[in-house]
Amino acid sequence: MSMLLSSMAGSKFQYDESGGTFFYFLLSFLALVVIPCTYYFWPKDRKKEDNKRDRKQCHCEQCAQKEHYLRNREPLRKVKRRVIKFLLILGWIALFACAYKVAHLTNDYINWDPFEILQIDP
Repeated sequence: MSMLLSSMAGSKFQYDESGGTFFYFLLSFLALVVIPCTYYFWPKDRKKEDNKRDRKQCHCEQCAQKEHYLRNREPLRKVKRRVIKFLLILGWIALFACAYKVAHLTNDYINWDPFEILQIDP
C-alpha cells in the first residue's frame, strides 16, 4: 500500500494554465442546455392551433366569454414570449461565440514522443 502511495506522490500532473480546455467544457455545457431549451421553449405558432380549436369549439355566448377571459387572464403573455426568445437567441449567440473561440484555439500541448524520452531511434 505504501508503494502505491509513494508512486502516486511522485506523479507529474500537467495543468491547463492557459485555460484552453475550459472553452471545450463551456461549449459542451452550452450545447446541452441551449439545444433542448430551444426545442422546448421556442414559442409555437398559435394561429394554426387557434384555427383548429375554433372549428371544434362551441360558439355560444357563454363559451365566447370564457374564451375571452382565458385569453386575457395572462396579460404578460407577449412579454413572456419576447423574453424567452431573447434569452434563447442570447444562448445561441454564446454557443456560436464559444464554438468560434474553440475553433481558433492554438494547440499549446507538447507532443508525447516515447522515443525521444528514451533517447532511442524509432
